[in-house]
Amino acid sequence: MDETTLQILMTDQGALHPEVIKALLKIRGSSSAKIARDCGCSDVAVFQVIEGNSRSARIARRICEVTRVLPDMLWPGKYPEFEVNPVQFQKAA
Repeated sequence: MDETTLQILMTDQGALHPEVIKALLKIRGSSSAKIARDCGCSDVAVFQVIEGNSRSARIARRICEVTRVLPDMLWPGKYPEFEVNPVQFQKAA
């Protein structure tokens, strides 16, 4: 991917744009509603994490597991605890 394409997909803070995160969930056969059910929380809570407006390690971890994208790519510097306890990706079936 060239630099211009990356700039389009990223926010000013260097994170992936929330719409890209939602698209990745869709590509992987999931959605914010499915993440909410998996985590036992509201759709609004998932939306707030995707947007970067709030923190939830549990929701962020599930989004990373589903999208297979590292937390620092989605939300740079927001989840330092994942350095100690990294997200584990499952192999595709």
